[in-house]
Amino acid sequence: MATAWIRYYSRLAQDANGAGIAAGLEPAVGEDKVTFTTSAQSAVVPAGATFAEIVVDAAAHVEFGFGTVTADSDNLPIAANANYFRGVAQGGRFAFVQKT
Repeated sequence: MATAWIRYYSRLAQDANGAGIAAGLEPAVGEDKVTFTTSAQSAVVPAGATFAEIVVDAAAHVEFGFGTVTADSDNLPIAANANYFRGVAQGGRFAFVQKT
């Protein structure tokens, strides 16, 4: 069984000169944890979130959508233990399936 951790953010952090950097401004506006082997979906994106950071502990495929979302091997593959940032829309959710 694999796990995906999702942190939702509303803004990017900034460097000393005020330029945005590829990191969410803490505190996050929400978090979710999804365990999966076959397709499993996250909770709905929390209010105020505009992007998400995703980390999985095993290679997986990920899909984003609305309503019932299912991930399969045709979806975006993501490597284990890497950080992925994705823009999100209100009412959407992620789905993950373990890569075989």
